[in-house]
Amino acid sequence: MMDRSNHKSEIRNQKSAFTLVELLVVITIIGILIALLLPAVQAAREAARRLQCQNNLKQIGLATLNFEQQNQALPAGVMHAEAPAGTTFISDDHKLREFSMFLLIQPFIEAGNIMERYDFDKRMYYEPTNLLVSQAQIPGYVCPSDDSAGRRCYNPGNVYGPTYWGRSNYGACFGSANFYGPNGPSNLSLYSNGTNYAKCWTGLVETDGPFRNQGKMTGRELNEIKDGTSHTVMASELIAGITDIYTGPPNQGDLRGLWIVNWMGGAIYTHWLTPNSSAPDGIESGYGVNRPDVGLPCYTESERNSHAAARSRHPRGVNVVFVDGHVDFYGDDIDSFVWRALSTIRTQPWETLGMQQ
Repeated sequence: MMDRSNHKSEIRNQKSAFTLVELLVVITIIGILIALLLPAVQAAREAARRLQCQNNLKQIGLATLNFEQQNQALPAGVMHAEAPAGTTFISDDHKLREFSMFLLIQPFIEAGNIMERYDFDKRMYYEPTNLLVSQAQIPGYVCPSDDSAGRRCYNPGNVYGPTYWGRSNYGACFGSANFYGPNGPSNLSLYSNGTNYAKCWTGLVETDGPFRNQGKMTGRELNEIKDGTSHTVMASELIAGITDIYTGPPNQGDLRGLWIVNWMGGAIYTHWLTPNSSAPDGIESGYGVNRPDVGLPCYTESERNSHAAARSRHPRGVNVVFVDGHVDFYGDDIDSFVWRALSTIRTQPWETLGMQQ
């Protein structure tokens, strides 16, 4: 006859063990919980990245306003040339000044030690010291949602030595149209140093936005912004190009998202296209870099008509900073008329549309 206590012990042992079915059920439940939680974790991480991006733009806005306070004018959006005093044409190729506003505001974002090494009397592309400066990557110019951190665009074909440009994700607003603005350039001339020909602006290339291409380091005064600084976009986001070796036509590196480069899409953009538009950017360096599959559509366009959209890796929109320094987020579905009006200094969208502020 079986001992009753032994029988009870066997029953307890049988009940305490997991069956294969029970184990599979537990694993399935854990998998479902992970699947439910993962999007929430990813959304929280993206929210943190977007917040950091907004802070970057806030610092860019404040740095630009500090520049304005010191110089009584905003910085030039980009510079292509500055003629020596008392002359009309530039005869020395090295005297061309080529850089963006993101060089000029560095002392106000704790990166002044980088700008101090830049020789403003020499071209960025030809002066060895300036080439070293151009490859720096500024943490405050990089959006954490993009993969531009630590990347540089490499130009092996520069006759003065290999050139590197640091990647970045922010651009100055050149208004609602294109690089030359609605009315085209003023005082555009050709010069020659005997072998090379280039364009020289002794005046400026007007735009309807807060920044423009010109021949001096200071740009607009704030009183020119008739819509008000709180209604005019100063800067927004750019996706950095993913092709990092620049070889020239027909296949070349993508020059979009380079903080020092004075080309459309490098460190400047316009509101001709809405944020993250599926329509392509028209850029002079568009050879072989059309990548709509990764949000970087483009085609090759003349410098005069070049334009690039605000683009980001954030879902459904881009961050912008206004001239007064406040930051906002605008969706990809914003009306194109409103988007363009936000970029201009003289067209108030709320008044035009009869909307309330």
